Amino acid sequence: MGFDSIEEFWTREDLVRASAAAYASGEDLIRRFESAFLARLGGGGSALFVPSGRAGLRLALATIKTRARDRVLVPAFCCDVVGEAILREGLRPLLLDSGATVGSLDWNACARTIRTEKVAAVVVPHLFGLPLDIKELTQEARRHGTFVIEDCAHCLGGAVDGTAAGALGDFSIFSFNVEKPISMGGGGMLVSSPRAPIAPGDASRIRSYREARAPSPDVERTELAAWLTQQERRRRHVGQPARTTAERAGRLLSKLTHSRVALAVTDVLAREPEPRAGVLRAALGLALLERYPVVQSRRSRNHDYLAARLLDAGVGTLMSAGRGIVPAWLKAKLLVPEAKGDRIRALTRRLWRRGFIAGRITWPRTMDQEWRLALRVARLGPLPNAHRLARLGVDLPIHQNLRDGDLDALAACVIESLG
Repeated sequence: MGFDSIEEFWTREDLVRASAAAYASGEDLIRRFESAFLARLGGGGSALFVPSGRAGLRLALATIKTRARDRVLVPAFCCDVVGEAILREGLRPLLLDSGATVGSLDWNACARTIRTEKVAAVVVPHLFGLPLDIKELTQEARRHGTFVIEDCAHCLGGAVDGTAAGALGDFSIFSFNVEKPISMGGGGMLVSSPRAPIAPGDASRIRSYREARAPSPDVERTELAAWLTQQERRRRHVGQPARTTAERAGRLLSKLTHSRVALAVTDVLAREPEPRAGVLRAALGLALLERYPVVQSRRSRNHDYLAARLLDAGVGTLMSAGRGIVPAWLKAKLLVPEAKGDRIRALTRRLWRRGFIAGRITWPRTMDQEWRLALRVARLGPLPNAHRLARLGVDLPIHQNLRDGDLDALAACVIESLG
């Protein structure tokens, strides 16, 4: 069994217990999950369990957009789903460059654009579990009537000067899909601050949709069991060559099913968000929130252990937290030197053979390089740092299931390939 880039921390036994709780408590579980999630961020504002992180972002944008303001600032190095959600709401994405340090943004360009353009919102992603300090940005945005939306799909449990990531801006979006801090195969949370309440009609509409279309606990249980089996099967294949024609055909079919073209076609056809915010997921989410602090601590400890092994090895620059920043690491992000960029593919193959899913996973292209978005987004200027991060950034796993020996092997592989 190999190691995924991120791994969930629940089992089929947890699924059975969540199913029993779902039947016993019903819709009350969703309200309890929303309250518990909000309490973890400090308790201010409101939380709404939504079908997906994308659905939450669209709801936030629908709440704040006006005819006078039709532009949304977003980093070019970001999930393309964010750009698609902005476009679906009839708004125009303006792409920002990344900052000079890994994981930061070009704050000067951001502030300048807020002052001079008709900007409805700024979307700030806390990538790979590293929160960005956006206090000054939030103050500048509020002076000019612009809302700040935190993309916390990668970050649950991080903080800036004692304030939780997700409670720094006006809205925050969380995802419970694959490769997220809490992975449940779907679902998300939209959190709004007291300054930016979700309109009662919008909240009622999303709750009605969720309740009318959400799967029953039995359906969710079957779906999640199948998802767990798929994840386990994927990890069993890591480092293993396909031995039979059937295995080779199965892997080819999987690649085709998950190809960018297939995903684009699916996205065009799927006009409504998938109903992934059911009672069973709420029950499972409550259980996972309770054990998450231990998981977060283990991931952060593993990140620090791997960083210590790679320090001074000349393999590149790891994302790191500055003063006052408490990270909730999801992955380690290594920026490989330009001179060694041609070794990344060989490094990825070597890691695969040793049982690790790693490489240029999140994300190998910036939004302006995605063919689905390239003609529909506007760049504020050149994007050299974002392009460099997409081209030379390598994801390394640091999740809770890795032990010191695994991390030693991972570090040795990176040093052998890039040192």
